[in-house]
Order: sequence, then C-alpha cells, then structure tokens
Amino acid sequence: MRTLKSDLASIAATGGGLPRYTNMNIVRAEAGTSKSKTGIVTTVIIIVLFAVIVAIVVYFVYQLVLKK
Repeated sequence: MRTLKSDLASIAATGGGLPRYTNMNIVRAEAGTSKSKTGIVTTVIIIVLFAVIVAIVVYFVYQLVLKK
C-alpha cells in the first residue's frame, strides 16, 4: 500500500508506528476439470426450451403456408 510521507508521519505521531511491509503467500485455487451438475442441468434446460420454441414456430409456419 502506498501512502504520502505526511500520512506515514501522522500514523507514527499518533502511536500507530510506521507500517511494516511483509510478503504474503497466496494459494492458487485449482481449476476444476469436471462440469458441475448445475451447469449440465442448465444446458439441458436451454436445449429443451430451444427445441420447443423451434417446434412451435415450425407448426405455425406449416399452418400458415400449407393449410390455407
């Protein structure tokens, strides 16, 4: 964290002391290789809804074009 010199002096004057810099070790999260069940269910629902919408559109186009 960067601060102005006056900020550092103010912190030291109020008893806070000067900041000490330390290195931190950050543990990396491992990427999962398998899909979650929620993602698979969502994909299946989207595909089913798309198929239903296409079927409805095809039905109405058939009704308009071929059955006059």
